[in-house]
Amino acid sequence: MQVDEKIRILTRLIALIQVLQDRFESRVSTNHVKATLFAHLELLKGETLTVTKIAKLSGVPISTISSLLQSIPYIVTQDNPDDDRSKLVTVDNIFARTQYLIDVDAIWRHSTS
Repeated sequence: MQVDEKIRILTRLIALIQVLQDRFESRVSTNHVKATLFAHLELLKGETLTVTKIAKLSGVPISTISSLLQSIPYIVTQDNPDDDRSKLVTVDNIFARTQYLIDVDAIWRHSTS
């Protein structure tokens, strides 16, 4: 990989990180972003989501995910009728909450040009 290609990739990576910081309001950690991205992926796929499942997928501790969920007003948690030890996790409008992916896609496409 040549220096020019590395510069191009780093430039796109910085732009991608900026989109994520803007979407997730700079105050969150990379673990928060990682857990949220996995949650968005599963919800968009129509999967049932629990705190435990987010933790398993993302490798982020359950306690970190729980504190994140409590701080976001558009997250909806409810008792899981199949397991009284877990909570089901949903988002009030997953399609609106994942609009940042349009910017990510534009950065991604531009980086391959």
